[in-house]
Amino acid sequence: MSYSIFICIFVSVILSIVSICIWIQKIYINKKIYQFSRNIGTIFLLIYALVSINRFASGDFINEQNNFEFLQEPFGIIIFWILFPPIWFFVEYWAFESETINGYNYGNLEKQKKLETIKSYSDFSSKIWAGILAFILFYISVH
Repeated sequence: MSYSIFICIFVSVILSIVSICIWIQKIYINKKIYQFSRNIGTIFLLIYALVSINRFASGDFINEQNNFEFLQEPFGIIIFWILFPPIWFFVEYWAFESETINGYNYGNLEKQKKLETIKSYSDFSSKIWAGILAFILFYISVH
């Protein structure tokens, strides 16, 4: 199994666990844990973006296009960048909107302000995500 398929499975499990916790509303997330995990996730995504772009830009996927095991890596990278950023944006918004993050004052004004901040953050992040995805898809269409 390629590392990109492993990363897709790992992130799927993490996001599924978080989603279930939000849905059943039995487990609440501490504000500090939320901020820490968001920072770790951002660092992971930046590193994985650089690795993804480097793997495609290096041209390694051109030489062995008929090898199925070899194609698992670019397939995993593409699936990751198509699915997981929008799922993360949704789960983060849902967690805050359903008030499962402890440490915030969920009064109407502060809640609306935080939801707007999350929307703005997601808007900026989606542009980076779209750029990475566009590069990968452009690379595939050229080669």
